[in-house]
Amino acid sequence: MRKLGRVADRPVSTIARIEAGVVSPSTDVLDGLLRACGKRMTVVRIDAAVGQTPEPTEEMLMPSAPTSYPNPRNDDAWDNDAVHYLLDQPVVSSAFKRGPLMECLRRQPNRLRNQPDRVEQAAALASRFGVELVQIYDPKVGKTLVRLIRTDDSAPAYPQDRIGKAAG
Repeated sequence: MRKLGRVADRPVSTIARIEAGVVSPSTDVLDGLLRACGKRMTVVRIDAAVGQTPEPTEEMLMPSAPTSYPNPRNDDAWDNDAVHYLLDQPVVSSAFKRGPLMECLRRQPNRLRNQPDRVEQAAALASRFGVELVQIYDPKVGKTLVRLIRTDDSAPAYPQDRIGKAAG
């Protein structure tokens, strides 16, 4: 419970009450706890006439977000995984810290404007170690973002909506 509380940023007492059945968590709280465990909730329509759930859809079978590395800023889990994977490479960790590497790889406007050479250096290192930069439209924020995809042999599974056009 302590580890879950720390990872999900929830008091252990809250998790204990939920596990004991004393309280029922809201869907937001339950979703946050599940995501901290690398799982996710999916709403499934049940056929009332038959009482059975339909066959699993592609969305229901979406891979869980990776949790191999700490993610204290609650960044996109797949991007966080790719950045930490890159930082495991000595040549990358000698040139970048986590935050600046994430911002450069995501091609943040302030980095593009003020440090274009660092943005290109980060992109070159990502390419060297098999991390692709992919542009994806995110309807939650209403704009196109750069996301990171590992292509090495131990890379996590990625959801289908990660497939996009290579960033340039």
